[in-house]
Amino acid sequence: MPGLLGLMTSRQTNHLPPDYLPHNPQLRQRPRKPLAKMSPLLQEAVLNEPGRSTTAYSSTVSRPVPVNPSMRLGVLNNPLSGGNRNGLDAIYKIQKEFPQIPHREARTPAEISAALSEFAKREINLVAINGGDGTIQAVLTTLHRQSPFQFPPLLSVLRAGTTSMIAGDVGLRGSRVSSLRTLCAWTEASHRSTHFPVI
Repeated sequence: MPGLLGLMTSRQTNHLPPDYLPHNPQLRQRPRKPLAKMSPLLQEAVLNEPGRSTTAYSSTVSRPVPVNPSMRLGVLNNPLSGGNRNGLDAIYKIQKEFPQIPHREARTPAEISAALSEFAKREINLVAINGGDGTIQAVLTTLHRQSPFQFPPLLSVLRAGTTSMIAGDVGLRGSRVSSLRTLCAWTEASHRSTHFPVI
């Protein structure tokens, strides 16, 4: 699923060799360094890689790790963002199609923080940001400073701002409505997929 971002600070990415970058087309052809020899930050990046079965790694890391995680999506909506000022009717129509996916409205940094904390309690591991560049910045700031999640969630950026410069670079293609519907369908399919442990 393109358009998903793993949350890493510049300090974390300095520890990542090219072999471990998700967009590297030769990722699966190159040998991986044993997890026990990686730095803690790199261990977390590898363990949080979407679709990875972590059963084989469980005994090598002291902290709890997710085993065979499926995508659990939460949607953060900022009704004040440029693309949402005409209302969220189309977005909430999608919510009715996928009622198991939680939506939260957030207009201020405090509301964004509260919404992310709730997502963390519900073990959401993929957050769709339906807002502009300011909303994205507030989400990243909260995740970096408060770290409400046990494991950093993936982020998916919708084109819902006035300029949407960040979404233009790393967000999902298409309108916010079509992108969100595609994302919801993809995460729902991930719950139906069968995972096999690595032995």
